[in-house]
Amino acid sequence: MDEPSAERKASTSREGGWVPASSVELLRNTVVRYLAGEREMSREVARLATSLAATAREQGQTPERLLIAIRALWGEIGLSQGDRLQAASLYDHLVRQTIESYYAE
Repeated sequence: MDEPSAERKASTSREGGWVPASSVELLRNTVVRYLAGEREMSREVARLATSLAATAREQGQTPERLLIAIRALWGEIGLSQGDRLQAASLYDHLVRQTIESYYAE
């Protein structure tokens, strides 16, 4: 059986298995940069939210499944307790922006 391409390969979680690898990588990079002290992440969050929402709609995923996938992907990053607390506002921003993007179209 052929190995899926990097773009088609997504999250290791069952819940986020439909999310493109490029979105997973953007999420990881955004979190890393945020934890490194970069706080102006609006552009990255908007890009990620738009991508996640569009993919969810294309794949026939409900908003609930979209939220479950975001939570699963966030968990896969493997943040420490301190990092999770520090990045909580970024997570909240991502969730709000993604839901807004999902319902925008």
